[in-house]
Amino acid sequence: MPPSEYQLDHVAVNLIERMEGARRTWIDDPDAARAGFRRIADESIARAVAEYEGVMGADGWGDVLRREMTETFLPRYTRLALAHNDREAGRFGAWRGGDPVGRIVMTVGALLLAMVLRRIFMMHPVTFLFYFLAVLTPVMPEIRGWYYRRQYEAELQVVVDDLQRIQGELDRYAGPEGYTDTRLEAARRAVAAAAQNHTKEMG
Repeated sequence: MPPSEYQLDHVAVNLIERMEGARRTWIDDPDAARAGFRRIADESIARAVAEYEGVMGADGWGDVLRREMTETFLPRYTRLALAHNDREAGRFGAWRGGDPVGRIVMTVGALLLAMVLRRIFMMHPVTFLFYFLAVLTPVMPEIRGWYYRRQYEAELQVVVDDLQRIQGELDRYAGPEGYTDTRLEAARRAVAAAAQNHTKEMG
């Protein structure tokens, strides 16, 4: 088993921190983002592999780390990051991008609607709900942004959790001789079967 700092999930967390620091640089340029993410990944993975093999020797883990990070982690992160960049570029769907004029118009519209509903339903509780929503309207872009950022963080955590599961399966099949092709193939089959069963359960 490799030291914790070289395990798949730990390396993925470090990569996410580096990539998130640069992600907004390419918010309007998906092609540049893909190239930038790949460059950051290649540099970080090469450094991690060199450090690991300098201490532990070439036992095959460096190849596993490089493959799983480039073939499993990077495509998933890139897809999620580009989708989040699109949401951020569009101000999370806020009308007129959440500018002051848009906020004022929406707030006035929400208040007028609440007043109309109050005249129709008198003191029905639903009218107070619309007044409450009208009060929240000026900060709705921030609320939407908070929601989508939390959703993005949760999606990234799923990627890390999946890599932790893959790490566990790989460790089960790694013997004293290291990560041989035979043991790696057994681990891959187990991971693929687990992923297939998870997909069936979710379906």
